[in-house]
Amino acid sequence: MKSRYSSVLLCSILLIVSFTSIGCSNSISLNEQKQIVQEILDLNNATRTVEDVASFSGKTIRGLYLQRIKIDTLPPSVGKLVYLDALSAGKGNLRSIPAQIGNLVNLKNLNFEENNLTSLPDEICNLVKLEEMNLEMNELKNLPENMGDLKNLRDLRLAFNQLEKLPQSIGDCELIETLTLNDNRLIALPEGIGNMSRLKKLPAHRNRIESLPVDMSRMTKLNEISLVENELTKFPEGITTIPNVRFIGVDDNQIPAVPPSIIDLTKLEGLGLANNRLNSLPPFITELTTLAGLNIAENDISRIPADLCNMPNLVVLRVQDNPFDNLPSCLLQKQFETFVY
Repeated sequence: MKSRYSSVLLCSILLIVSFTSIGCSNSISLNEQKQIVQEILDLNNATRTVEDVASFSGKTIRGLYLQRIKIDTLPPSVGKLVYLDALSAGKGNLRSIPAQIGNLVNLKNLNFEENNLTSLPDEICNLVKLEEMNLEMNELKNLPENMGDLKNLRDLRLAFNQLEKLPQSIGDCELIETLTLNDNRLIALPEGIGNMSRLKKLPAHRNRIESLPVDMSRMTKLNEISLVENELTKFPEGITTIPNVRFIGVDDNQIPAVPPSIIDLTKLEGLGLANNRLNSLPPFITELTTLAGLNIAENDISRIPADLCNMPNLVVLRVQDNPFDNLPSCLLQKQFETFVY
C-alpha cells in the first residue's frame, strides 16, 4: 500500500530549465511559458513565484519538476509547454491527467509516481518520444489500449497499482529494458510480452497471475523473473523457454510439480519453490548443474534425491517444513553456505 502523508505538506517545486533555439512558426514565448507555470503555482497556493524556483537563460522551458502538489489535476494549459522533454509531478494528490498532455510530443521522461490516478487519458499514447514513464504507487485499474504506440519506451514502472490486465499492444514496446508489475491484480500476462527482447528483469510478484505466455524464447536478455505470491496451479512452461534466465521465484503458489523441461535452463542459478504443493522433488532436478540456490521449504515432500549432494554449484539449500521420511546423510555432511532443514 502506498504511503500517505500525515499532514499536508507545503508545495515543494523544483523547476529545471534548459534552453535551445528552436525555430517554430507557432512557438510559445518565454513569458507565456512562465505564465503557465505560475498558473500551476497559483492553483497550488504556492507562495513562491516562477523566478523563485527557476533560472532562465533563453526562450524555452525544457524540464518541469513538481513534488507534493496539492491540486487534483494539472491545468489543460500544461499542454502548451510543448518544449518539455521532462515532466515530473510525483508524491502528490493528482487524480486525473488532462488530455492535453498528449500535446507534449517532445517528452522523454514522465513521472507521476505516488499520486491517486485511476486512469490515464488515451492521448498519453501520442508521446512517441517517451523513454521513461513512472506510474508506480497510484490506483490505476487499466491502461490505454494503444500503449504499444510508445515504441521508444525503455523504462515502464507500473508497480503498486490495481491493474487487472495489460493491453495486448504492450508487446509492441520492444525496447523496454525495465518493467515493474509487482503488487497489482493481474490475472495473466499478454502473449506479446514475449516480444520484449531487451527486458532484463520481470518483477510480477504479489498479483493473481494464473498463467504466462507459452513462448518467451525471444526474451534473451531476461535473467530474473519473480512470480512469488500469485495463483499459479502449475509451473509455467513458458518460463522454461527463456534461454538465459538465472533466477526464478515461484514461491507461495499452488504448484504441484516441476516439469522436465526445466532442465533446458542451462544457466539457472536460483530456484524458489517454497510454499507450494510439491509432494516430490524429481531426480532430473540434479541435472541443473549451474544451480547455486534451491528453496523447497514448506511443501509436502517426503524424499529428496540423494544425487542432490553431487550438484557441483549448490551452496544454498532450504528444505524446512517438509514431512521427510529421512534426509540423505550426504546432505548433512555437505558443506553448504546455507542449509536450513
